Amino acid sequence: VEWDATAKTTGSVRLGHVEKDAKESHGNDVDPTSGREDFDTPIWESSITWQPLSYSGFTLDYERSPTEATTGRGFIDRVDTKLTWRHEWSSYLSSKVFARRYSDDYVTTSRSDDTASIGAGLEYTLNHWVDLSADYLYEDKNSTFDNNDYNGSVMIFGVKFAMD
Repeated sequence: VEWDATAKTTGSVRLGHVEKDAKESHGNDVDPTSGREDFDTPIWESSITWQPLSYSGFTLDYERSPTEATTGRGFIDRVDTKLTWRHEWSSYLSSKVFARRYSDDYVTTSRSDDTASIGAGLEYTLNHWVDLSADYLYEDKNSTFDNNDYNGSVMIFGVKFAMD
């Protein structure tokens, strides 16, 4: 579903369903003691953008998406919320600032992770075929498994080339 509520507000919502039947590598059903399980769950993605000015806007994204655990046992049920402000300072300089929070529930274990992050970035258009960018991200993760807690910062520098 997509909508244009006003000239300044747009959005979309996608609804779905994921189902997985866990099988052993040889195609038989899994041993119930293996920790691997079938899963069957609804999913959604939604995004709302409010753009009060032609060069500045806010986007709120909200999503629920299960993924397989890296251990091959069960799945991770993720709920993710992100608010982003994008602003074009000129035809060649733009910025973004965001805050994000997501929760990962490891369904076959007692593990649960809550992660909060903030970030900012600049993009500079050098000419019609080269963009330069710099992004900063700070992330803080708290887990019910103490050895999985962390916080850290990342700086990312990029160059994007376009071929005409």
